[in-house]
Amino acid sequence: MSHRRRGGVDDGDGDVSPQELLRWLNVHEAMELPEHNVVFPWLHSYSRSVPPVYPDAVAVLRSRRLYGGAPHWLPDSGVIVNSLDPGDYLISWTDQIKFDVLRDPDLTGDNDAQELHEIVESVLLQDGFNRQVILPNGTVLDSIVGYCVENRVLPFLKTDPEAWQKYCNKNYYSSVSNSVLQGQGGSRTANSIRTVQQSHNFRRFDLQPAKMVELAFKSVVYCLNLPPGSTAPQSHNAATCCSCSALQQVLDVALLFIQKCYTDANQARDLPHRELLTLAFTNLAQDFPAEIFGTPPLTTESMNRVSPIQLATQSDVMAFNNWDSDLHFHEKLEMQKMSSMTLVDENHRLWCGNLTDYQVYRLFQKNGYAPNDNTDTKPLYYEPGSSVATLGRIHYDKNHFEETDSQLFNRELPMQEPLKVIIHCSDRATFPNVKRLWRELEETLRESQDTTFALSYPCSGSLALGNLNISSIESILNTCYALYQISKLTPLSTLLYCTDGYTETTLLLVTYLIFLWDLSLEDVIFQLHKERERPFYLFQVDLQILGHLQTLLRNFSPKRTHNRTVYDSAAAHGGPMPPLAISAEMFSEVFLMKLPDSLTDFNKLNGPLPSRILPHLYLGSLEHAHNPEMLRRLGVTHIVSVGENLSWVSANRTTRHMGVVRHRGISSPPPPPTQQAIPHGILSLRESSRRRLTLSQEPGPGEGDSAGLFSVFEQDGFQICKIDNLEDNGRDLLTGQGQLDRTLEFIDRGVLAGGKVFVHCMVGVSRSATVCIAECMKRLQVDLLRAYLYVRVRRLNIIIQPNLMFMYELLKWQETSPGVVRRTDWHVLCRAIAELNRKYIR
Repeated sequence: MSHRRRGGVDDGDGDVSPQELLRWLNVHEAMELPEHNVVFPWLHSYSRSVPPVYPDAVAVLRSRRLYGGAPHWLPDSGVIVNSLDPGDYLISWTDQIKFDVLRDPDLTGDNDAQELHEIVESVLLQDGFNRQVILPNGTVLDSIVGYCVENRVLPFLKTDPEAWQKYCNKNYYSSVSNSVLQGQGGSRTANSIRTVQQSHNFRRFDLQPAKMVELAFKSVVYCLNLPPGSTAPQSHNAATCCSCSALQQVLDVALLFIQKCYTDANQARDLPHRELLTLAFTNLAQDFPAEIFGTPPLTTESMNRVSPIQLATQSDVMAFNNWDSDLHFHEKLEMQKMSSMTLVDENHRLWCGNLTDYQVYRLFQKNGYAPNDNTDTKPLYYEPGSSVATLGRIHYDKNHFEETDSQLFNRELPMQEPLKVIIHCSDRATFPNVKRLWRELEETLRESQDTTFALSYPCSGSLALGNLNISSIESILNTCYALYQISKLTPLSTLLYCTDGYTETTLLLVTYLIFLWDLSLEDVIFQLHKERERPFYLFQVDLQILGHLQTLLRNFSPKRTHNRTVYDSAAAHGGPMPPLAISAEMFSEVFLMKLPDSLTDFNKLNGPLPSRILPHLYLGSLEHAHNPEMLRRLGVTHIVSVGENLSWVSANRTTRHMGVVRHRGISSPPPPPTQQAIPHGILSLRESSRRRLTLSQEPGPGEGDSAGLFSVFEQDGFQICKIDNLEDNGRDLLTGQGQLDRTLEFIDRGVLAGGKVFVHCMVGVSRSATVCIAECMKRLQVDLLRAYLYVRVRRLNIIIQPNLMFMYELLKWQETSPGVVRRTDWHVLCRAIAELNRKYIR
């Protein structure tokens, strides 16, 4: 390889010290991000053009995790801030679909290693020939291949359109011949790449780490491993570290490949020189400033506990303090904190919680620890106190581990009596057999208080009305009846739990409350939300089942005098009453009954209520917005409608904004196409994302974009803030013309008036979620990543998906927020979002 390749990188531009790297990172952190029109649409998809100029941008690339030796290091520690691993920006073996053998995670042995080396080497040589890239020979090529095999990657950036088309595109892969699959095919045209890359390219968060590698003027390769057997003062640098040297060579080749994809060859040749350096140090303990690490180097001793009831170890605390990596860990902490145990019915000692609550209870019970009852002080799930996202850096002190545990977990379980019944709701469970259920119930009541009645139950969303028969309905009814009898015959408590604390348990919880309270499904939903303030989520199939079962459940409710008299007689002889029976006539009535109109409307909704994000803030969909009576019942006084129109708002509604009289259009149901003029505006007819005509208003002559895009008016007792002409297309801006700031001011007015604000778009996952994230950034004084996680967890069972442009806007908007510093860089933020969403992407 040439030492200086114009428009590329070289074999290494030298070494950099940890202190110098920290200085570069501080400069990079303080530097404003480029304006959106500089980096978009380049950030949206695979790279067919040269990257925009981003001076002083630094990419920090870890070549290898910490390993072995004495002391014994934790592999996932010793991570420098904002650093990337090879699989973040290079095409991984699991990304590609051409070679099945590369997707096998269990490859072992010399024969497998030889085959893998041959595959990667053939890929390099064939693509080098096809793209006319001059590749190194001999030991350098062996080093590149060996590094790719060790890290299970191919030597191409994820943004390389040619490599993606050839190795990762299912459509292309299924259409080419076997000879091409063996590596004999030529290069593709730019048009063929554009055809396959258009799908959802404005949410390609997974590409952003590779984009950063393309953008960076300085790339620093590092690992924290000294050469085997070495001791100070022998130093770590490119000459002594095979991993760092090999990664430099892989990057050199990957950048050469992608530069061949740039359509303007002259621009590719004129690219500025980009430095590729290696982190050099002599002593791991002394050479590094503490602030350079996201997670400092830790030994295996950091996983030790000083007490059997200690929950968070030192390694857990250090992992929490590093928001650059493993957002799955932070999401789990946030979820268990948000949905931790709460008392749903005091009279019957009914609790709901999550898997962590159950595990903590068992741990404390096993070790004889009795937690204090702090029911009155526990924050509600939508309050900032129920979040780890609002915490600063946590100091670990093994002598006071209880304080740390209390910050990260619901350590003080709020119960005065032990648990008698523990029900785990999961998708693997079936309805309990009534005879077996009653036998276990009788045995439990005869045993001492230490005996626990454990039960599994089907989760929410796993059943359909057509799956129910007499046996399953009897099981549903008698499960409720058994729980009631235990609450009457013992002073002990019942816990319903599932992994996330609400999704799987909601079907059983609402079923039992209809039976217990003798209330309609609709009333139980609102009481559970408004008075018990417990997070829950009902699928539409659950609403259908409960809608048909509610009359039967209420007919057997202990709230009714004649039922209570019979049920409570069991207490006189100290044992349970016989199980309840369902007649054929009762069973038929379940399916023949007509649902109330209000419940029919509920069946159209997801949840069915909008998600409560903060005490004053709800996030939901257009379907929620079309139900003003439901919003009133929730106490909503202000509505923010982002890019959508409300069916119940008058078509000729006159609004005033900044002294300009406006007339708003409607979108649902769509009006017939007409050419009727609208005062002060120009009528436009466009096809919306919902595939129906939307009547929208563009600003008239001389009015400017601001007046046409934002308006505030009142109708039917609601204050309504309307943002028009904003689509989820990866191009439209939410911060343009000051719309976001004015929207947050509107929310402020709602808070000052003592009201509640409902924010919606079409589905409630992108445009409106972006507004809610901004409100949380402002209200909680946290950065974008923490606010994103806070909203994500509270948008119950629905994955928020702001597009790349909206997230970039928020990161730019954060630069103007006093007291909030950009600790997490754009590419690291995107990597975190991509990791969280990977299992949901088909």
